[in-house]
Amino acid sequence: MTSPSPDPTPLNDALRRAHRSALASVAICALAIGAMMLASDASLDHVVDRRYSFVALGLAAASMLARRSVGPRARNLRSFVYASLASMLCAVGLGVLALVVALRTQEFGTSLLYALAGALLLLRPPPRLTPAPSDGST
Repeated sequence: MTSPSPDPTPLNDALRRAHRSALASVAICALAIGAMMLASDASLDHVVDRRYSFVALGLAAASMLARRSVGPRARNLRSFVYASLASMLCAVGLGVLALVVALRTQEFGTSLLYALAGALLLLRPPPRLTPAPSDGST
């Protein structure tokens, strides 16, 4: 006889709240960049350093890989939760990077694209955990 599996509802709720917070964070970064763009009289001859692009690609790749590496029916619940949170944090990192690029280089178009990439990575919420099927017959 196996022990009953725990109810995944509190963990699903916590992941949903973290997902909404991540979306709100990226949206705030994009709104801040938009406000800076409207208040600025910057010309179009600013150049974004290549390192920012490499960091953005790294964050996007890490977000995608963390999300794909562990599915909702993983054997290890802890690795699923950590991978989901790491994926969300990397996507929020893109929003923060966008804000840094806008502040340092005044290149608002590229900054908004980085924030958009972070938002796109966050569009789909984390998969819902389901209780493990019971092995015993009822």
